[in-house]
Amino acid sequence: MVMYSMMKTKIYILVPLLLATVFLLGVFLFFPLSSYPPLAAAQEPVPPVSFETLEAFGLTLPPIQAASGPFDLGIDKTVITSSVKSGDLITFTIAITNSGNPAEYVFFYDDIPAQMENVAYDFSRPAISDGLAIPTWLFTEPIVEGNIVYITITGILTSAPDVTVINTAIVTGFVVADEINTANNRDDVSVEIEGYSLLQSFYFPIIFKFPPPPTVLVYHEDFDSGEPWLEFDSNGCKTETRDDKFQVDVDPEDRSCLPPADSDSYRTYGEFEVKAYHSGDLSDAAYGLFINGAGGENYYLFRIWPNNGCSSGGNWQLIRRRNGSQSTLRSGSCEPAINRGGNQNTLKIAHKDDRSLSVYVNGTLLGSYSDSSSNHLTGVATGVYVRSDDEDVRIKFDDFKVYRYN
Repeated sequence: MVMYSMMKTKIYILVPLLLATVFLLGVFLFFPLSSYPPLAAAQEPVPPVSFETLEAFGLTLPPIQAASGPFDLGIDKTVITSSVKSGDLITFTIAITNSGNPAEYVFFYDDIPAQMENVAYDFSRPAISDGLAIPTWLFTEPIVEGNIVYITITGILTSAPDVTVINTAIVTGFVVADEINTANNRDDVSVEIEGYSLLQSFYFPIIFKFPPPPTVLVYHEDFDSGEPWLEFDSNGCKTETRDDKFQVDVDPEDRSCLPPADSDSYRTYGEFEVKAYHSGDLSDAAYGLFINGAGGENYYLFRIWPNNGCSSGGNWQLIRRRNGSQSTLRSGSCEPAINRGGNQNTLKIAHKDDRSLSVYVNGTLLGSYSDSSSNHLTGVATGVYVRSDDEDVRIKFDDFKVYRYN
């Protein structure tokens, strides 16, 4: 009887071990290991040089003139880190040059891989987009010899298996016949993505892979009760609390207004969020929020133009103003996550103690930036922002929140 019990116990132990071994063997056969990640190339891009492309930018054929003579456009694309983990932010840099006569109506096409999300573009000179899912950009000013156009592209690369993705960039002029050399109009770079591990894929999905930093709500103003923010009427800017909203009116005199939040919300690091909307289809209205203010000449500003120059979406900027000098840190055009017209937009800036700043609209990450130690701002004032150029602008704000990192 004792012998039977011992054998029974061994069977109870061995059977689960055997089943577990069979399961793991099946998993490894289903997901074969390889020392080289498979190549996941983007779709073959097509240079956009058709009349239909110009119409997509709102241009018609009569204004298009032939180039002033032969030119040679070149493009160089690099990546800061050639190997990242799934879910990491990646940054590509592009330099466009021209040898020869000025090149007008220059197209730029970036064929981002399917694994790249929350993509943001930052141009050193004005460019407009055709608004497609993978946009073609058109430079609104000629590219002359000796000038370099810089483009910074950021996004998050996410992949389940380990893969190597290819990112292709193309530059081309409208009058292709005047191009001396087209061999340097395209550049490819590859990035290796370390995907989710087998254990994470089966047992610990996303919850443990990229947990957001814990935050604690330390300030919330819904403008429904309590003491409102400072109300004033000065220099073309008027603020008042009305209908449970903080209302800001700005006259059309090329001016900006930055009403500060209640002093309890002032802090350096954390997440700052506000809801905002305006009435009418005002093409020149910009609004947003500022953080890390110290006096009137030092702050970070995140602002959007919901109706400016786009058939859909809107434009945005992350700006640093320091000692009276203003720098655009990140920007984007015709971002589809921005709601147009009088629809509400929720704006957020996340500022961490590693000097990184990230901006969001309606829950979508638009871009991130790591400020240098010599330029980093550490003031504590925060508040909202409204700008008008040619029209009377009225923006209403609600649910201003400040979170600290736990």
